[in-house]
Amino acid sequence: MTIKWESALLDADFTFKMGKLDQEKIIVTHVGALIEKIYIHRHIYEKEILTPQSVRNQIDELLENGKAEIVDLSTLPTQVEKVLYQDMITLLKETDPSTRENGKNWGETVSLAYAKANNIPYFLSDESTLQSIADEYLNSGNEQDIKVIRVKDFILALKEAGYKRKECKKIWLVATFDPSRKIESREQAKKAFDEEIWPQD
Repeated sequence: MTIKWESALLDADFTFKMGKLDQEKIIVTHVGALIEKIYIHRHIYEKEILTPQSVRNQIDELLENGKAEIVDLSTLPTQVEKVLYQDMITLLKETDPSTRENGKNWGETVSLAYAKANNIPYFLSDESTLQSIADEYLNSGNEQDIKVIRVKDFILALKEAGYKRKECKKIWLVATFDPSRKIESREQAKKAFDEEIWPQD
């Protein structure tokens, strides 16, 4: 299988969506297949990815086989990166007054800051506002700019990598299903897949 991204950080919401197929280990078999090295911020691992157990088990499997690594301030290589990381956290906190340390938006905040400080160009997250935040406050128009990989981007990468349409559609439908909107959610997801992501010939 061709590696799509050499290194990427992983957000909690992305793992939850990929982990909805609890009878299949999509995080291990698909996310792990497309990313050479997965980084997970310690806050996300210790505070956010606690349940469901099936998701936690998949993350632990990636850690045990060396595919993933827990990161935080202590894993940055030099004092320069550590200062930059802390400065980026301060900057990102100031952009959204609702962000709370160890609370709302904290996983995304520390992950984006780590990505910037350690030149990790990809962040797998399905939060719709993160790319605009990265573009406005962190990116400068070069090869190390941070790209947020949403679920749709990931499904397109699976398509490009040669996965079957039926399999990709199942992952998409389950990952994007909103139980509060049931039928409407499912129909919208089907339409998006059939018309935008993978139209049939």
